[in-house]
Amino acid sequence: MGEEEKIIIEAKQGNATAQLLLGLMYSVGKGIPRDDEEAFYWLTESAEQGNAEAQLHLGFVYENGKGTPQDYEKALYWFTKSAEQGDAEAHLKSFDKIGVHYLNGKNARYAQKHLFQTDQQA
Repeated sequence: MGEEEKIIIEAKQGNATAQLLLGLMYSVGKGIPRDDEEAFYWLTESAEQGNAEAQLHLGFVYENGKGTPQDYEKALYWFTKSAEQGDAEAHLKSFDKIGVHYLNGKNARYAQKHLFQTDQQA
């Protein structure tokens, strides 16, 4: 059994890390055909279990509209959830994306609210 098959089995069994890996594999077509909708599905499964990295990547998916309609509010929601997990890298990337949305006027009010909330938590 190959590594891809093991990841697929573990993802289907609810392993959040495997779901993240499978979502990333689908997003770039590594070891399996690229499929943005499948990437979105598996990243969502992992993110909803609290995986900070999956939450960050799901924010990017919503921001860019890959596999799902583009939605800046949902992107900011997931960037914020990722930042709240306490992972330093995810926190910095999420904080940066929230700030960019604020500066670019994409849901500026929402971004401003979360930018300052996230800053106070840091």
